[in-house]
Amino acid sequence: MIAVTIFGDLRQQKLLAVRAVGTGLLTILAATALKYRITSESWANGLVAFWSLTWLSFLLAGWVVGATHRRHRLPMLVAFTAYAAFAKGWLYVSTSTITGMWRTRYALYWTSPLPVPDFV
Repeated sequence: MIAVTIFGDLRQQKLLAVRAVGTGLLTILAATALKYRITSESWANGLVAFWSLTWLSFLLAGWVVGATHRRHRLPMLVAFTAYAAFAKGWLYVSTSTITGMWRTRYALYWTSPLPVPDFV
């Protein structure tokens, strides 16, 4: 019953769902800039810091989406979470299968102090 209500709200509030995804993406963009700054420091360089800060940035984005869409909080969080899970999952899988490495190019880009070349 709850799922029917959530998807009904998403169907009726399409523009609001797009705004929720955009709000979440802008929050992640700001958090990513901060994440890059933190992981470029020698004390925070590594995959543990990268993934910890990645999860924290998604939690922050979810909180911002929920706080800015109070009347339709749950449907907008579902829209943002579905988009984020699909987009980031696709990005992770596509880069790891192309490079054929255990450490993906996506993770290498954010954890290395120097830019990763395209042929890696």
